Amino acid sequence: MKIVHEDFEPLAYGTLVLDGAGHILRSNGATVNFTSTEAQILTALVSSGASGLCVIDIPVLLGYDVSNRSVQLGRAHISNIRKKISLISDISISLITVEDERRYAIIPSVI
Repeated sequence: MKIVHEDFEPLAYGTLVLDGAGHILRSNGATVNFTSTEAQILTALVSSGASGLCVIDIPVLLGYDVSNRSVQLGRAHISNIRKKISLISDISISLITVEDERRYAIIPSVI
Protein backbone atom coordinates (compact mmCIF):
# COMPACT_ATOMS: atom_id res chain seq x y z
CA MET A 1 0.00 0.00 0.00
CA LYS A 2 1.32 3.45 -0.79
CA ILE A 3 0.03 6.86 0.37
CA VAL A 4 0.36 9.86 -1.96
CA HIS A 5 -0.31 13.38 -0.63
CA GLU A 6 1.40 16.75 -0.86
CA ASP A 7 2.29 17.05 2.84
CA PHE A 8 2.88 13.42 3.79
CA GLU A 9 5.00 10.53 2.63
CA PRO A 10 3.10 7.78 0.86
CA LEU A 11 2.61 4.40 2.54
CA ALA A 12 2.79 1.30 0.39
CA TYR A 13 1.68 -2.28 0.74
CA GLY A 14 2.08 -4.48 -2.31
CA THR A 15 0.24 -2.91 -5.23
CA LEU A 16 -1.87 -0.66 -2.98
CA VAL A 17 -1.12 3.09 -2.83
CA LEU A 18 -2.77 5.26 -0.14
CA ASP A 19 -2.55 9.08 -0.26
CA GLY A 20 -0.91 10.91 2.64
CA ALA A 21 -4.23 11.90 4.13
CA GLY A 22 -5.36 8.29 3.78
CA HIS A 23 -8.50 9.16 1.85
CA ILE A 24 -7.68 7.68 -1.56
CA LEU A 25 -6.46 4.16 -2.22
CA ARG A 26 -5.14 3.19 -5.62
CA SER A 27 -4.20 -0.19 -7.03
CA ASN A 28 -3.49 -1.13 -10.63
CA GLY A 29 -5.13 2.07 -11.92
CA ALA A 30 -8.33 1.74 -9.83
CA THR A 31 -9.24 4.19 -7.04
CA VAL A 32 -11.35 3.93 -3.87
CA ASN A 33 -12.22 6.78 -1.49
CA PHE A 34 -12.36 6.49 2.31
CA THR A 35 -14.02 8.56 5.01
CA SER A 36 -11.66 10.32 7.41
CA THR A 37 -12.33 7.70 10.09
CA GLU A 38 -11.65 4.83 7.67
CA ALA A 39 -8.52 6.63 6.48
CA GLN A 40 -7.28 7.00 10.06
CA ILE A 41 -7.76 3.28 10.73
CA LEU A 42 -6.27 2.19 7.39
CA THR A 43 -3.20 4.39 7.87
CA ALA A 44 -2.67 2.89 11.34
CA LEU A 45 -3.09 -0.64 9.95
CA VAL A 46 -0.52 -0.03 7.22
CA SER A 47 1.89 1.58 9.68
CA SER A 48 1.53 -1.31 12.13
CA GLY A 49 2.74 -3.82 9.52
CA ALA A 50 2.36 -7.53 10.14
CA SER A 51 1.70 -7.05 13.87
CA GLY A 52 -1.58 -5.28 13.09
CA LEU A 53 -3.83 -3.45 15.53
CA CYS A 54 -5.46 -4.92 18.61
CA VAL A 55 -9.26 -4.85 18.44
CA ILE A 56 -9.17 -2.40 21.37
CA ASP A 57 -6.65 -0.13 19.60
CA ILE A 58 -9.25 1.06 17.10
CA PRO A 59 -11.63 2.75 19.58
CA VAL A 60 -8.60 4.29 21.32
CA LEU A 61 -7.25 5.52 17.97
CA LEU A 62 -10.62 7.16 17.27
CA GLY A 63 -10.74 8.79 20.72
CA TYR A 64 -13.54 6.63 22.12
CA ASP A 65 -13.73 5.02 25.53
CA VAL A 66 -13.21 1.27 25.18
CA SER A 67 -16.58 -0.45 25.47
CA ASN A 68 -18.47 -3.20 23.68
CA ARG A 69 -20.21 -0.53 21.61
CA SER A 70 -16.98 1.19 20.55
CA VAL A 71 -15.40 -2.18 19.65
CA GLN A 72 -18.48 -2.95 17.52
CA LEU A 73 -18.14 0.44 15.85
CA GLY A 74 -14.49 -0.38 15.09
CA ARG A 75 -15.60 -3.68 13.54
CA ALA A 76 -18.09 -1.83 11.34
CA HIS A 77 -15.34 0.48 10.09
CA ILE A 78 -13.06 -2.50 9.41
CA SER A 79 -15.89 -4.14 7.46
CA ASN A 80 -16.31 -1.02 5.31
CA ILE A 81 -12.56 -0.82 4.70
CA ARG A 82 -12.45 -4.52 3.73
CA LYS A 83 -15.25 -4.03 1.21
CA LYS A 84 -13.56 -1.04 -0.38
CA ILE A 85 -10.15 -2.74 -0.59
CA SER A 86 -11.75 -5.82 -2.14
CA LEU A 87 -13.03 -3.67 -5.01
CA ILE A 88 -9.51 -3.04 -6.27
CA SER A 89 -7.19 -5.64 -4.76
CA ASP A 90 -6.92 -9.19 -3.46
CA ILE A 91 -5.13 -7.97 -0.32
CA SER A 92 -7.34 -8.35 2.76
CA ILE A 93 -7.67 -7.34 6.39
CA SER A 94 -7.89 -10.39 8.63
CA LEU A 95 -8.69 -10.91 12.27
CA ILE A 96 -5.77 -12.87 13.70
CA THR A 97 -4.92 -14.09 17.18
CA VAL A 98 -1.42 -13.32 18.46
CA GLU A 99 -0.55 -14.42 21.98
CA ASP A 100 -4.24 -14.67 22.94
CA GLU A 101 -4.90 -11.14 21.62
CA ARG A 102 -7.26 -10.51 18.69
CA ARG A 103 -5.70 -8.22 16.12
CA TYR A 104 -6.57 -6.85 12.68
CA ALA A 105 -3.76 -7.07 10.16
CA ILE A 106 -3.40 -6.50 6.44
CA ILE A 107 -2.64 -9.83 4.80
CA PRO A 108 -1.29 -10.25 1.27
CA SER A 109 -3.04 -12.71 -0.98
CA VAL A 110 -1.59 -16.22 -1.06
CA ILE A 111 -1.20 -17.71 -4.51
